[in-house]
Amino acid sequence: MLATPGPVPTGPQFVIEPKWDGARLICTHGEGGRTDLFSRHANNLSASFPDVRAACTETLAGRRVVLDGEVVVLDRLARPNFQLLQRRLHVTRPAKSLLTGCAATLFVFDILVLDGQDVTALPYLQRRALLDDLGLEAAGPRLVKSPAWLDLDGAAALEIMDSLQLEGVVAKAVNSPYQPGRRSRHWIKTPIRHRGSFVIGGFAASASGRHAVSSLLVGGFDAAGDLIYCGRITSGLSERARRTLYTELAAIRQPHSPFRMNPELAHNGVQWVAPLIVARIEYREFTNRLRHAAFKGVEQASPLAAALPAQL
Repeated sequence: MLATPGPVPTGPQFVIEPKWDGARLICTHGEGGRTDLFSRHANNLSASFPDVRAACTETLAGRRVVLDGEVVVLDRLARPNFQLLQRRLHVTRPAKSLLTGCAATLFVFDILVLDGQDVTALPYLQRRALLDDLGLEAAGPRLVKSPAWLDLDGAAALEIMDSLQLEGVVAKAVNSPYQPGRRSRHWIKTPIRHRGSFVIGGFAASASGRHAVSSLLVGGFDAAGDLIYCGRITSGLSERARRTLYTELAAIRQPHSPFRMNPELAHNGVQWVAPLIVARIEYREFTNRLRHAAFKGVEQASPLAAALPAQL
């Protein structure tokens, strides 16, 4: 079951949960004590997360259950870090050093099957009560029940998640059934978004031959005054913005990159420009690179005002 993007609904008919910055994971534990972990696209990730699998096997012994949750890797400050998670996702035989340095946790937020019985038709609150009875509190750090709050104000919830540097919130209707594979308005997800000023240091032109940009390469100035590459922007660019930006950027093209270090950018199609135009960018997270970023317009500000964001 997938959530629909939207503003946070509030009131006693909704429960608020944290939105974890990880990867969706279905845990199945059946007869014979076999545990499997599946991605949203039904890929078996059991070998990639033996630490989580072992915790599920031990905690769910003697039960036949299917759980839904999010697998997350926490950094040294106990914050979800998607870059650390990526080190685990495609490693089928993680070394002990990787298991220790990037230990994974499955935050469980729903139950689909209990002791062999399909419980997806039950209301959300009843499924949470069944989840409470599994005793996940004693499972240890690799298997955790995701917290949930009833009748919490939406604005307050977002402020709390922002202060904890989490990704946002998911509001779930208390009477909602679980609808496998469907995107439903019974669940509403609201990610926290940030805005910042970034200098445009390059662009890629549209492959169609039109005088339009297909993407922008942006960065920010560090404390030493060097322009640091922060990411490529493709979202949020209207057709009008693509044509206007092409005209403005083509007039300030230069043969060399304005970024201090950009080894991954040395490929065909990039046109470098003088760092003179500042763009407003909305993004979900910055950890050396902008994640889920979108163009929001051009600012009438000095390029030097575009300081490198602090890493979350």
